[in-house]
Amino acid sequence: MSAPLPQTIEPNPELPMTQQIGYLAAACAREGYRLEIVDHYSGQLARVHEGSRNFLVGAGSIHSYPINNAVSVTVARDKAHTYSLLKDASIRVPEGGHFFLNQSYRAHRPDGREIADALDYARSLGFPVFVKPNDGSRGDFAELIREENALLHHLAAMGQRYHCGLVQRVVHGEEYRIFVVDGEVRFHYRKAAATLVGNGTETVAELLAAANAELVGKGISPVAADSFFLQGELERWSMMLESVPARGQRIAYTRRANLSGGGELTDFKTEADPVLAGWARQVAGVLGLRVCGIDVMSEGGLADPAAFTVMEVNGNPALAGAWNHGRRDLVIDIWARICRLAFDDLAAAALRGSA
Repeated sequence: MSAPLPQTIEPNPELPMTQQIGYLAAACAREGYRLEIVDHYSGQLARVHEGSRNFLVGAGSIHSYPINNAVSVTVARDKAHTYSLLKDASIRVPEGGHFFLNQSYRAHRPDGREIADALDYARSLGFPVFVKPNDGSRGDFAELIREENALLHHLAAMGQRYHCGLVQRVVHGEEYRIFVVDGEVRFHYRKAAATLVGNGTETVAELLAAANAELVGKGISPVAADSFFLQGELERWSMMLESVPARGQRIAYTRRANLSGGGELTDFKTEADPVLAGWARQVAGVLGLRVCGIDVMSEGGLADPAAFTVMEVNGNPALAGAWNHGRRDLVIDIWARICRLAFDDLAAAALRGSA
């Protein structure tokens, strides 16, 4: 269960507020900034004031962090563009390609990246392959695909919601998130895959149905009962969909490790050695991001960045994981730092304008 959010310091405490704005409100209350909720319907837009200066901050589809460049955040949302930039900087990314999933904007692109091309490319990589939307988030439609018909079905389903998808060679290892603010690693943790937790009475199928209902409620694609990953895990446990896991038994049911998709946070740390910190600064700098979450796969932990594969650079990373992990102080510190940097930028711009 999410921790209760702090109230805004506005006169009207009944105004709605999202989690992200709630974390910001706590920082504003501590630092003495005035927080104004602009969106009175859903609480996804706010303004932070210090004297005569103010800046906007958002949540949901609005990029949250005011010190990030909008172009950089938009580029980071496009994973294919992100991979191109990182690869040019000699930073390892997954072997893969991007392909268009429907006929939208067909007149604006050359040949060679349609669904038929995606199938040929997957054959060249060899199944299974990893498939996900090019601009998706929260693990939506991210799946291991085992054969051609399953790939075509998945691409067609993904094409109902997304314009472009990625087909990649499977990358092995554990997944990690590295959170960077203005060149400093503020924390990092390991992502554990989402699991079904047995209660001694319900079958795997019933547990999966409940998990899928929660995913759909969040707007995230469900996990198929015959998915390659789940079937592999059931085989490893010598179980079937009709089997009843023992109370407390955990069965990973998807490769997705996003916290919003049911993944779990572990090995949370706020210290980063100089090598990791320098590497993270380089990755953030390639995209021009001052705040970002870098997701990497590694078979050897975070000791050797040369062994990392960057899966994504998130220009709008959530702080709910740290908050719910009991690090409210850290989240408030991060937002306080971002606010200070934003006001300093406004002051510097004013000085330039008066020169």
